[in-house]
Order: sequence, then C-alpha cells, then structure tokens
Amino acid sequence: MNAIDRDLCYYKHRVKEAIPIRLHPDNINSDDGIEIPEAWMSTIKKHNNKKPCGSGPPREQITTRIEMHQSELLKKQLITAEHHAL
Repeated sequence: MNAIDRDLCYYKHRVKEAIPIRLHPDNINSDDGIEIPEAWMSTIKKHNNKKPCGSGPPREQITTRIEMHQSELLKKQLITAEHHAL
C-alpha cells in the first residue's frame, strides 16, 4: 500500500464517520468530522432509509433451501457412485 492508498482510506473513513454526525446533529460529539456537501445529503438520507441488507427471506426459508440443495447434491453423488460401481 502506498501513500496515496492510505490517504484515500483515511478520507473514506472520515466520510463514513461524518455521515452519522450529520444525520443526527443532536448526538454528543466533540468533533464535527469533515464537511459533507449539502448535495450529498438527499442521497445519503434516501440510502439510509432503505431496508437493511439483512432484510431478505426469513431464516427458515433459507434453511429449507439449503437443505433441499444438500439433498439434491446427495442424490447426485449416490447416482454417480452407483454408476461407477457398475
């Protein structure tokens, strides 16, 4: 990693730190972070209001899909083993 990479990572970190500060100005912070351009705020607010990434299908549905997939793989392995045994 060279100096430019470290510089970009530092800036990225500062932006990530500044967004919640800007979205929630009432929280106690001694540092305002970096200035977030006003033009970014509508996009940030829209993105912030979306469902979290973990809001997909319920865990039971995922578990059922995994079990079905594993069952299909096992069937294919058994068929292949029987074929090779002949």
